[in-house]
Amino acid sequence: MRVLLGENQRQFGQQVFQRLRALYDVDWAEDVSDLHNKLVQRFYTLLVLGMDVPNQDRLKLIEQCREISVRTAIILITDPVPVHERIRALEVGADDYLMRPVHLDEFTARAKALIRRSDTTQFGKVRVGNLELSDDGELFFGGTRAELQQAEHKLLSIMVRRTGRLVSKGMIDRALTGGENEELSANAIEQRISRLRKILDQAGADLQITTIRGSGYILETMSRASSESIRSQRITLESMHKG
Repeated sequence: MRVLLGENQRQFGQQVFQRLRALYDVDWAEDVSDLHNKLVQRFYTLLVLGMDVPNQDRLKLIEQCREISVRTAIILITDPVPVHERIRALEVGADDYLMRPVHLDEFTARAKALIRRSDTTQFGKVRVGNLELSDDGELFFGGTRAELQQAEHKLLSIMVRRTGRLVSKGMIDRALTGGENEELSANAIEQRISRLRKILDQAGADLQITTIRGSGYILETMSRASSESIRSQRITLESMHKG
């Protein structure tokens, strides 16, 4: 089991980190950029999200974390906020909510409960065709470790985790920039995708990256890339884009 702590209050973060580390493998991200980078590169059973950010930014951050890792349980920790804000956080992707001051015993019990309810069989290695993504974030083609540049590694990792589902250009931008203020141009993203297609081809990967015009990309095995579900998704998304 691996847990990610996203907390920028150092003293409290240290207390939570020590409590979690006695039970699980734990990584700690102290800013949003590092949080994005860690989520993209590894699998986490639980995300403890205590970033001290404005509510609207927090809601957006929850949505982004949920996009990157749909199976990770998220427990949110904030200063006291109105009930409608807590409800909204749960609606956009949080699984549990605690307000400060936090009792560490209660926090630990809630964290354990979320981890128990997680389908842990979903974690670990992910295989798509002859491509494998390990629980440590390493990529292998046909059993041979892939030596990729950092950007291509991040991009392929997030696409593998969302195999068969849309990876939007916004998600790619956040994966490559860590959610910082800089923004990649559409041309820069397309160049990354083009490079990734060449890497897959040269490695003999039985995978295909399908462009969904105006929306993003979908990674699929060759045998499924032209399936009815993908065609339907493409038509729907392109219709929405035209509208």
